[in-house]
Amino acid sequence: GNNDVLNFPLPDTTGVRVDAIYPWITTVDVPANKTHKLGDSLDFVINFSESITLAGADSAIDLTIGATARQAVCSAATASSINCSYTIVAADEDTNGIVHVSPISIGATTFKDAATNDAILTFTAATTTAVFVDGVVPTITSVTAPTNGSYLSGQALDFSVNFSEPVTITGANSYVNLTIGTVSKQAVCSAVTASATTCSYTILPGDVDTDGIANASPIVLAGATWQDAAGNNTVLTFTPPVTTAVIVDTTAPTITSITSAASATYVENDNVD
Repeated sequence: GNNDVLNFPLPDTTGVRVDAIYPWITTVDVPANKTHKLGDSLDFVINFSESITLAGADSAIDLTIGATARQAVCSAATASSINCSYTIVAADEDTNGIVHVSPISIGATTFKDAATNDAILTFTAATTTAVFVDGVVPTITSVTAPTNGSYLSGQALDFSVNFSEPVTITGANSYVNLTIGTVSKQAVCSAVTASATTCSYTILPGDVDTDGIANASPIVLAGATWQDAAGNNTVLTFTPPVTTAVIVDTTAPTITSITSAASATYVENDNVD
């Protein structure tokens, strides 16, 4: 009937830790408010309450760009912040702000803290109504040639280049390649911000083409830039207009010979031809 002695030496438990707190997403940083162009990255930074390890390559934030579903894929890392990124491709366009939604899609990827607790992947979506996307590059829709006719020295050969959207041309060196006779010439394009520009060549003495000048695609930048408002570069190829009736004639007429009247004695009222 003796009671057991319940005292015992306490083991060392200084290395035994308990972590039953699941990591959670504190905030999500979104791309800058602006128009993002073709090839730009839309970067989202996911901030966690503690350091986590992301293992795998198929987790992502689900996006809607315009009416198209896209994914900002998350990078594998061990950190308290994880980057998820989507690179804009051709034809992506959103003029009223992209959309991102909670939770993170994980696929086979894991988000765990050092104690292997799974992270809570729901988050409050930030405002992205001013994050625009323009992956539509401007193109040349048509090139209008000079009017059919014969052009003289000092006259201009004007080509009107029309775009699919307004384009800003910076620099004064871009041109359309011409051939007048057998000589290469350049119709230099005006720096503008507009849906069309004029590329012009002024005819010089000695320029001659009796069977129609030629023009060739593409436009040559020569250090200039042709970009839309988002910074997308213009596609510079075009269908050359027909110029077989655009003639250049700078050769002044000359007197080749004078035929004198026949040798004879002429009297009043005779014609001396």
